[in-house]
Amino acid sequence: FTSKHQQRRSVECGVLARMARKGIHPLMRTMTVVLRNGSSFRASTVLNRHTPWKLQVDTTSHPFWTGEETGISVEGARMARIMERYGDLLKTPAEKAAAAKKAAEEEASVAASA
Repeated sequence: FTSKHQQRRSVECGVLARMARKGIHPLMRTMTVVLRNGSSFRASTVLNRHTPWKLQVDTTSHPFWTGEETGISVEGARMARIMERYGDLLKTPAEKAAAAKKAAEEEASVAASA
């Protein structure tokens, strides 16, 4: 236990190591981070990781930094699935009637050719 005077003096002198509690801080380790283009760097971490950390998105591939409009995103496929499931909800009654008429015509042409 230290007195307030000793604590103040250690702060004033810049000697904070004496005041740090032992055994409560996690161990710092180094790990390798591998970018998509193959370059790598070492970073400090508290994770217990022995294998390199391979990034899927970084500054060399993200559309925000590269300026590309398409990136790794699967937005197109996702929207196609949503429109396939719920596209009828967005149609007006006239569009639904036209689609039903077109489907009926296609069925009639298939039946006629068979």
